[in-house]
Amino acid sequence: MSEQNFPRFESERFGRGDGSLTMLPKPVFGRVPTIAVGRSQQTPGWIASNMDGYLGFVPEPARLQSFADEWRETNRQMNPDGDAKPLAFGGFLYLHPRRDFPFKRIGGGFAIGSRALRDFLDLAREQGVSHVALNPRVTPRDYRQILDELHEDVLPYFAPNE
Repeated sequence: MSEQNFPRFESERFGRGDGSLTMLPKPVFGRVPTIAVGRSQQTPGWIASNMDGYLGFVPEPARLQSFADEWRETNRQMNPDGDAKPLAFGGFLYLHPRRDFPFKRIGGGFAIGSRALRDFLDLAREQGVSHVALNPRVTPRDYRQILDELHEDVLPYFAPNE
C-alpha cells in the first residue's frame, strides 16, 4: 500500500484488497523503511531478513552488549552481503529526580537519573544502538522540568548526525 497505488491482493490473514484503497502520501524516495517493534512472535532471523531494523525492549545495562551482539550476529548471518541494520530500544522512562540515580527496572521500562541516563545512552551507543524511544509518561514531574534536565544533562553529549 505504501509503494503501489490502489493495489489488489488476496491473503489468508488479511483478506482481500479490491484495489479501491491506497495510502497517502507515498514516499518521495524509494520505500518506507519497516522497523520491527518487539518480536511479534517472530524469530530474530526473520526480523533480520524481512525488516529494515529492530526496536526491542530496553535491556538492563549488563545486557546491553549481548543485546547488540545478538542483533549484529543474526543480521550478519541472515544478510552476509548486506549493510548492518539499525538497532534500537524503547520503553517507559521514569526520570528520577536524583540525577545520579542508577538504572532500575520498572513495569514497561526503567527509572534512572538524568546523568545516569546520559552514561547509559553513551554505553548503548558504544555497543551499536543507534536509536532510542523513551516515553516519560510515567514520570510524575512537570514536562518542562524533565525536558530542561534532559537538555542540560543528556542532549549536549549526543550531537545530531553523529
